[in-house]
Amino acid sequence: MGFLSKDVGIDLGTANTLVYMKGKGIIMREPSVVAVDTKTDEVRCVGGEAKAVIGRTPGSIVAVRPLKDGVIADFDITTNMLENFLKKACGNSMFSRPRVVICIPSGVTEVERRAVREATLKAGARQVSVIEEPMAAAIDAALGTYQDAGIDFDRDAIRAEVADFFVTRTKVMLRDGGCSHDTMDAVLATGVEEPAQIIARTYVLEAERLGAPEAFDDLATAYARANNLRDADLGVEVDEALLSDAERALLAATDEAAACVKEALAVDHFGAALAALAALRAPIDAFFEDVLIMDDDLALRENRLRLLNRFVAVFAHVADFGKMAKGAK
Repeated sequence: MGFLSKDVGIDLGTANTLVYMKGKGIIMREPSVVAVDTKTDEVRCVGGEAKAVIGRTPGSIVAVRPLKDGVIADFDITTNMLENFLKKACGNSMFSRPRVVICIPSGVTEVERRAVREATLKAGARQVSVIEEPMAAAIDAALGTYQDAGIDFDRDAIRAEVADFFVTRTKVMLRDGGCSHDTMDAVLATGVEEPAQIIARTYVLEAERLGAPEAFDDLATAYARANNLRDADLGVEVDEALLSDAERALLAATDEAAACVKEALAVDHFGAALAALAALRAPIDAFFEDVLIMDDDLALRENRLRLLNRFVAVFAHVADFGKMAKGAK
């Protein structure tokens, strides 16, 4: 880690947010409140300052709590709040982007967990680890017994190593249970870190893979091809006027799968999310067979790449199928 970087722990709560910095302890305890101008949607201030100005400002300035039951209810406002807290804690220098461990309530869905992680990254963190409160409490309780015994150690570094140990041991358990390494890697590539979720998802993914190996391999190969061709800088918005029949079919199937995946992950139904992805096999195969992606016409070429971006994005919260494609390393 760079000599100017910082390690920060954040306890993201509905009522209050605590910020801990390595070597300094708790440096910030702020209300999870943001003052927003309803006329412009502009964030005026956050935390204690936001709480203090309510009632002393024009009626268009309202207090917003962007979290509900520890879960992000408003992504943009939460990102703004985290950005302000991190700037207060670490400053504005590009060299002070911190590594962040952020604590969330247990029972949140993977979509909610990913929203917390993405909001923290967008707020300026260099690296983010999301850990559920029960695990964090268990680790802290164990470390506390050693500190009480007078043993001196870097609590933050040990906490991170313990959390990493849990993930490593989870991978060993899955391997011993017969799961292939690339299935595990495909699940872990989405950013899931809770051992129970890693285990459950890996077993479901492995079972689906073994149940229909040919269809699964075809989809994994098509995903890997799409992922290699895509151009993230182009975005995902396509011009439907430029689409052929095969492209329209893929667009419709992609959007339907995206809605199904979102709904399934919101209730932690990983099997249903995989079923939604499986429905994409036929339209993506037809697309690759009928469509010349790298067309000489720039507008057509870029539109087709945007469609592939959109297709690949549906898989992002489920599994990295490219890691399971034949020939993948």
